[in-house]
Amino acid sequence: MILIILGWVLFRSDTIGDAWTYLGAMFGFVQGSGVRNPLAIYLDNKAMVEIGAAIILAMPICPFLSILKNSIPAKIPHLLGSSLNAGAYLLRFLFIVAVVYADIISLAAGVYNPFIYFRF
Repeated sequence: MILIILGWVLFRSDTIGDAWTYLGAMFGFVQGSGVRNPLAIYLDNKAMVEIGAAIILAMPICPFLSILKNSIPAKIPHLLGSSLNAGAYLLRFLFIVAVVYADIISLAAGVYNPFIYFRF
């Protein structure tokens, strides 16, 4: 993996000198300041929402919801339990559709990023 990362530095840099400077910064051999690229540039509201959603969805909530979904129908009549089960599947489907829709909109609204090989 490190070879791939080092290879991408060569594609990113305009000159070999820039590549050496970039590699030096990656491995701590070049003095620099964090003022040039503060974290606030990259952490906008969209990124914070995405990071928050990733943290929540990375937690083991699916097993908990599965246990909850299986325990509710056992406590209520059969007809209502099957409709709750169908509702759970519908809610899961709608959640997946909403995430895919948000992903497509996010990709479509992205800034113009030309293909890397057009630079050469």
